[in-house]
Amino acid sequence: MFFLLSLERDKDYNNHMTTFKKFLSLSLLTLLVAACNNSPTPSSSEEIKSETTSETTSETTSETTSEDYGTSTTSEGTSDTSTTSAGTSTTSEEKDPSKYYDDILDTYTGTTLLNALNQLNNKNRVRTIGYKNHRFYYKYTEKLPETPKGKMYGFYDDALVSEQWDGQATWNHEHVWPKSLGGGKVEDDMHMPRPTSVKINSDRGNKPYGSGSGAYDPGQFIAEYRGVAARIIFYCAIANTSLDIDYTTDSSTMGVLPDLLKWNLEYLPTKSETAATCLRVEQVRNEAIYSRPELQGNRNPFIDHPEYACRIWGTRDSKTKQICGIN
Repeated sequence: MFFLLSLERDKDYNNHMTTFKKFLSLSLLTLLVAACNNSPTPSSSEEIKSETTSETTSETTSETTSEDYGTSTTSEGTSDTSTTSAGTSTTSEEKDPSKYYDDILDTYTGTTLLNALNQLNNKNRVRTIGYKNHRFYYKYTEKLPETPKGKMYGFYDDALVSEQWDGQATWNHEHVWPKSLGGGKVEDDMHMPRPTSVKINSDRGNKPYGSGSGAYDPGQFIAEYRGVAARIIFYCAIANTSLDIDYTTDSSTMGVLPDLLKWNLEYLPTKSETAATCLRVEQVRNEAIYSRPELQGNRNPFIDHPEYACRIWGTRDSKTKQICGIN
């Protein structure tokens, strides 16, 4: 009302009313067009697509890897996720571990079996997470249901350490296959590195596994770790066929083969709930790396079939034949 009274006193009253009427007409026309199009203006929450961020996406990018990791390159502090031609990961509901080894025939031995397992691994490993990014996933692989919240087990001694990365204050990424002996070729693969206390990691250094002088005994704290460590080494040799088992001066060999074969048979994998902690964690790791969609999609065949080790390397020499019971 105040606005209209002011206009009456204005000598340009008619001009103002004309402008006002045009404004009303334009507003009504705009409303009619919007109603006809039935297109309400979206809210800001509708215009902007929600984005989820996680430790995984912030730390990883896609990178192509070769079948044998032979050409995969990574650098510390950078994202290292790589994807193979196998495609995208499937969920655990779509996976059937009972059929995983259908293509591995009982007649396969030696190099034939090794190459068949290599091909199987390449087929199922849809990605590698990257050495520096493993720290974000150990919380799924290094613990049991009864493990205290926020804790996980350290390799070799089962010491409880924080599942959160603390910048190497208490634990490191242990190269089970030392980098200086060729382990860098498989370090991005989560089946190989394990979280280990800083002191033990330092004491181990790059010593090969074995029971003799100059070697490192992975079971010096807990005996069952000998079998666990041996099966990781066997896995590395089928994940990248340029690696070989038996310590020499070659930079792509690792471990004393007769000792590893013996340990594998003495400390067999098991799903028993009363088994040693490290043997139970071994099972958890294998299942998590295989079935969690953000991880690799492949299994360590020597955990599922420890007899494969003797079928591949049992005829190497007289010692391996004796350990594996081969005439």
